[in-house]
Amino acid sequence: AVARSEKLRALGEMAAGVSHDLKNLLNPLSLHLQLLQRQLKGGDANVLQSLAEMASIVRNGTEMLESLRQFSRQTPDVSMGAVSLDALADEAISITKPRMATKSGAMPTIVRELTNPPPILAQKGEVVSAIVNLVANAIDVLETPGRIFVRTGVERGGSWIEVEDTGPGMSDEVRDHVFEPFFTTKGEAGTGLGLAMVYACMVRHSGPAEVSSQLGRGARFRLWFPGSR
Repeated sequence: AVARSEKLRALGEMAAGVSHDLKNLLNPLSLHLQLLQRQLKGGDANVLQSLAEMASIVRNGTEMLESLRQFSRQTPDVSMGAVSLDALADEAISITKPRMATKSGAMPTIVRELTNPPPILAQKGEVVSAIVNLVANAIDVLETPGRIFVRTGVERGGSWIEVEDTGPGMSDEVRDHVFEPFFTTKGEAGTGLGLAMVYACMVRHSGPAEVSSQLGRGARFRLWFPGSR
């Protein structure tokens, strides 16, 4: 736990160092998207929908960078609000659809089992990014057409969301290190930051990130959030 905390601190310092430059790239992109939306108002509905989705992704990315910067400084998050886990799940699924299209011959099926749990107090962009990381990982591990379950529910006075896949699962050793920054089983294709950012998100939201998996039996990740007050 101490080693993981130290790596998270290092990750936070790195994020704080680059977040300013990345936001300088994302903010102008957001302005250009707003300009396009105004110029194309009343135009093709599909184009406008794509622009709206791109604007939402940019906004979530900017919010995530700000959250990581605040996490590294251990400052309170003033942008938290009551949000629906079902709505965040649907947004994350929408964001990951293009990634699914790249799985030639192995297109997974996403099964939504959303139960409309009570709202949580959360930073929307950061939680969406955490769910996107979980769904994207599930897509990547499915070597044959399989299923990805996205579920929500209520437990211990809070609300949870989980992502489960029917992939190859993981060994005990991999499972024990899966949330550590820079740990990856993808070789050069992975950064080892995705699940570490999920863990950091849950630290900020005072809830656990849990994983259960066995070789040959898929993997399940669950994020639990305290109830909104």
